[in-house]
Amino acid sequence: YRSWRETADVRRVDFSRLSNWLMKRVGATHLWGAHYYTGIEIGSAAESDAQRNLSRFLNDLEVLPGYFVYRFPRRARSGTCPNCGAETRFSLEKEVDTTMVADMLRLAAVNAFDVMVLISGDTDHAPAVEGVKMLGKKVYLASWGGYGLSTRLLRAAFDHIDLLEGIGNFEMSESA
Repeated sequence: YRSWRETADVRRVDFSRLSNWLMKRVGATHLWGAHYYTGIEIGSAAESDAQRNLSRFLNDLEVLPGYFVYRFPRRARSGTCPNCGAETRFSLEKEVDTTMVADMLRLAAVNAFDVMVLISGDTDHAPAVEGVKMLGKKVYLASWGGYGLSTRLLRAAFDHIDLLEGIGNFEMSESA
């Protein structure tokens, strides 16, 4: 999400068209599933406009055919620097990456797919990509212009897909 915001000028994405474009790009014949993993705020932080917008987006996404949305609690935290006394606010989220890794390996192990496209740049996913490859599957890595892309993850993948190159194929029209 962050890399999309930084590189795509916040152009809106039609996710059905995105999945179709990606399938064509990797030579796939059908979509087995598109899995979206994210952390969501809980407690009073869940009442912000940003969280309400995220909730609407996730609700819209999970009704698309073949899309599965996984929400994990994220808690707002703050801390004080012992040296300068400045207060820092941050979020803690649990289970997002570990669930993604477990799902990638589990689904590959039961032959649920032949080709996987991972839209992430997080180096934490490199061991899973390597494991999926060892199970005989092809793993493509997709990113927005390579923004935030881990070199280790890139080396583990079969190939890289730059989503910025195809955005004209899956950008949401102004009237939508």
